[in-house]
Amino acid sequence: MKAEILGKEKHHARVKIEIPAEAFSQAVDRAFKKLVRNADIPGFRKGMVPRKVFEAVYGKKVIYDEAIQDLAPHAYEEALKELGLNPIARPRLSFNQIEEGKSLIFTVDLVLKPEVKLGNYDDIDVQEEKVEVTEDMVNRILRDYQERFANFEKVKDRKAKVGDILHVELKDKESGEWKKVQIFISEEIKDALEGSDVGDERELEIKGDRFTIRILDIMERKLPELDDSFASSLGFGSLEEFKDAVRKALEEELKRKAENNFRERVLDKLVELSQLEVPEEALVEEMEYLKEKDAERSKEYGMTLEEFLKRIGITEDKINEYYRERAERRLKREFVLDAVAEKEGIFITDGELEEELRRIASENNVPYEKVKAFWGDKERVEILRSDIIRRKAINRIIEYIKGRGEKRGNVDPSSDRADS
Repeated sequence: MKAEILGKEKHHARVKIEIPAEAFSQAVDRAFKKLVRNADIPGFRKGMVPRKVFEAVYGKKVIYDEAIQDLAPHAYEEALKELGLNPIARPRLSFNQIEEGKSLIFTVDLVLKPEVKLGNYDDIDVQEEKVEVTEDMVNRILRDYQERFANFEKVKDRKAKVGDILHVELKDKESGEWKKVQIFISEEIKDALEGSDVGDERELEIKGDRFTIRILDIMERKLPELDDSFASSLGFGSLEEFKDAVRKALEEELKRKAENNFRERVLDKLVELSQLEVPEEALVEEMEYLKEKDAERSKEYGMTLEEFLKRIGITEDKINEYYRERAERRLKREFVLDAVAEKEGIFITDGELEEELRRIASENNVPYEKVKAFWGDKERVEILRSDIIRRKAINRIIEYIKGRGEKRGNVDPSSDRADS
């Protein structure tokens, strides 16, 4: 196999790949033997059709196409390695010579990963958020627990108000029969039901339909007392122990959120400080990918993509802009982190990959062997490797940012040390 770059400009390159005639002829022979097994031609048993007869019925092209599928992908991968090219979008192949007895020659138009001029780590002026758990925050959680374990009791000495549950009879419009149901008095329907009493009949509109209801009982929500007994029912020794547990959980949650937010802001700032240009072809592919993922999510909720986007505030005239911004942000982040990984000599060992697979298996409660089999696909495992390397790259930046000003000294931003 021979490979050469015919032209290279900015984010694009054209590569010529030539597969020797002998290799192509052998691939054509293999292709025919594979296809003839299922050839259904009157007068011949399957697998026993002469090649000339097969070609007369199906044509040579079907054999050549099968041979190309056999040879071209491997030749393409080998050419990329040999020439040191890193494409980021689907290649465009053009076949210049397809003839048995001659070399198979084709050209590939590639979209290449853009060059990144990394910003200076010292210019990342992002500060960590201070985490503080206040008594109000703790009390809100305690209130949530009270409401979760609330009971409803009959009201005898007052009329209905927001937050009550009404036991009512609802008159069926078609049969005229009365059916017993429960209605929670929310803010949306308080005008129709607030101030009502047992025995009252009211008109109620629900989703455009009007109903007549007769009130049987008014049920008031009663919160449990916030005391040692309540804490004990939740498995704590005392109310103070319960509060301490809530405070600790809140602090951990806030720290986790603050850390994630810090990482996001650091990465965004590094992208802002860096210089790179995302190729249009890569943007278009990424936009298509994001749309497909959102369309899948939409189906899970029983909606179209347009309905899903409308729910999150994206109008039809803004859809393209929305996906373009998301795609550009994602790709810029990936390219910048890849540049950091290259600069810092970050890589992933087989042991780290296995550790990641075991983590995925554990978090999703799936057998390790099943996870390993899923990620055994070459394309999938390369995606996983890239994700881990990028994660290590942002960790390296975070380490440097947090290390500034500490007594242990700064991490050298120009270091080429390996992260094993």
